[in-house]
Amino acid sequence: SLADHRGKYTVVHFWASWCVPCKKQMPSVKSLHDRFAARGLTTVGLSLDTDGAAWKAALQTLNLPWSQGRLAAASEAGVSSVPVYWLLDPTGKIVAKSYELDELLPILTERLK
Repeated sequence: SLADHRGKYTVVHFWASWCVPCKKQMPSVKSLHDRFAARGLTTVGLSLDTDGAAWKAALQTLNLPWSQGRLAAASEAGVSSVPVYWLLDPTGKIVAKSYELDELLPILTERLK
């Protein structure tokens, strides 16, 4: 649950196993996670996969070190395409949304000094 991450800045990464750009960006997500985790950043992955077996297989292959979940429908979160990144502040408020992970870097650098 996202409530488990209250008190910390959290990157919510929406992705899917069938999304080629999502898979290509995973090393960058890992790098961002590793770079800021010691400063209090948490990362949560939310998949838009409708096929649970494909999602589980992707998790095995990708070996992602942060919490993962799967949405039953993209409309649950108001997400229309992936990958997309949301940055939540410690109260759970969305402070940034981006289709480009690099756009979160200046915000994280400023807020997680």
